[in-house]
Amino acid sequence: MRTLEINKTKCWYSQNLGKEAVVKDGYKTGEWRISYSAPAELMANISPVTGTANVDASGVVADYDKVLVLDKDPGITETTVFFIDKEPEESPPYHFDYRVRRIARSLNFVSIALKKVRDE
Repeated sequence: MRTLEINKTKCWYSQNLGKEAVVKDGYKTGEWRISYSAPAELMANISPVTGTANVDASGVVADYDKVLVLDKDPGITETTVFFIDKEPEESPPYHFDYRVRRIARSLNFVSIALKKVRDE
């Protein structure tokens, strides 16, 4: 019931490709930046804004802002970023708005807790 087609909303995700050297005028600057794959479209059940912090036997559970529920696992990892409240840009650098906080995989679905990236 959690992943009915009528409940799904379009969003996008990008996978972390690793660090790359920053190049300016053909020379490496000594700085590094994380590069991401081109955003891929995804249909998922996205909860309204929610979240809480709880204490249990394993410590404090980190808070989150939204929960994304999928019926198929597209290979989401904890370094994946999401575009939910806005569409991604046409070309890099991509300015995402959510990061993965926690992933819970079960037999029938994947639940992903997301944290909003605050503007700096």
